[in-house]
Amino acid sequence: MKKEYHGLWCMPRLDHLWKTLQQCVESYQSLEETQKEVSDHFEQLFKLLMAQEHKIKTPINVQMSHIQSTINDIINEINDLNHILNMSHPVDSNDNEDRDVPRVIQSIQSCSTINQFINTLSSTQSLQQSDSISALSDNELMKMIKNHNHLMDDVQYDMAKLKAQLIITDIIMVNEIKEKIQSCFDLVEPVQHVTDHPFNHHIISLNDNGFSLFSLETSKWSSSHSIVLNWKINPMSTSVVYARGHVYLFGGIELTRYTRISLDDNNQCYDAEIVGVSGGRCISTCYDGEKYIYLVGGSLDDQVLDRVDRFNIDRLKFDHVGIYPKEGECYNKYAYYHNNKLYLVNNYEEARGMVFKLLSFDLLTGVTEVLHDNKTSSSGACCFDGVDNIYVRPTMNSFDIGCRASW
Repeated sequence: MKKEYHGLWCMPRLDHLWKTLQQCVESYQSLEETQKEVSDHFEQLFKLLMAQEHKIKTPINVQMSHIQSTINDIINEINDLNHILNMSHPVDSNDNEDRDVPRVIQSIQSCSTINQFINTLSSTQSLQQSDSISALSDNELMKMIKNHNHLMDDVQYDMAKLKAQLIITDIIMVNEIKEKIQSCFDLVEPVQHVTDHPFNHHIISLNDNGFSLFSLETSKWSSSHSIVLNWKINPMSTSVVYARGHVYLFGGIELTRYTRISLDDNNQCYDAEIVGVSGGRCISTCYDGEKYIYLVGGSLDDQVLDRVDRFNIDRLKFDHVGIYPKEGECYNKYAYYHNNKLYLVNNYEEARGMVFKLLSFDLLTGVTEVLHDNKTSSSGACCFDGVDNIYVRPTMNSFDIGCRASW
């Protein structure tokens, strides 16, 4: 028989433990994914570095192999000349395969003349050969001299090709790349989910140098707060949204960048690339009240976008959600989140003029539905009351998205 725990004195503690366990699981899985992403990034860097190393070292290795072969050929020729001069039979051996190149190089460097080097070779070979070495006959000697004359005519060593190739290394750039790699990864503290944040119930007016706050409760403006941004704000094309004590800027002049301004932390700015989805200008943005900011539409490279993407404010990651039907040229898109749906107020250019439609996009199914098609006018501006009403200008009609009432 299963025991019922509801109403027990320890139930609040059990609820707290259960929520903590769920948070631990979510955080652990997120850290696992982050760990894999870091490993993937470094694996790509390793592969790139190894490929570049192979590319740079290949011609060096080819020339080293050529020089090693040349050294062996020259030593063989010196040995042949030495045997001719001493009128002795050459000894068959696999010297080319057995020679230790570093030892040969050390031997060459230790000799100041060709005579010293020949003596060194002779002393080394005498240890490897038997004591009884037969002398050359006159015919054998003439044959060796004739063969060597042909060799001297056929083989000419080009000193220019034997000069070592140089690799010019930009040490300053290498050090800069090292510093950039070290700065590529930044450990960012998660955004705390505070339900009653001091910046709630305010309107934020933002420009390149700072922002001011207008309180909806007192109807008063606060003093201006200064900020330092890495790029300029375009009031028409930069998308701005507030979430959990932070202001997020997407696209605009810098099409593929976003910025997070921390209102709690002395207005510190975090700036990064939009990765995984398209950037753009005039992107409609809205916050779901939890951890996602949705990016809808916008334009990029003179193309109107029909995308629905989202940004995870806990992990600072973008991912694609879906698309909605554009049904022609779409302008001035407004997006609002409510109960796992996005509500889009879109202006369309049609033969009868500029008109607007209200659409819903189901985030769970990806299904788009036309809720209202205004055939007489376009929307100048609109807003959502945060409950279940969207207000639209110029008619100032409201649409109840909670009960799906008519206009």
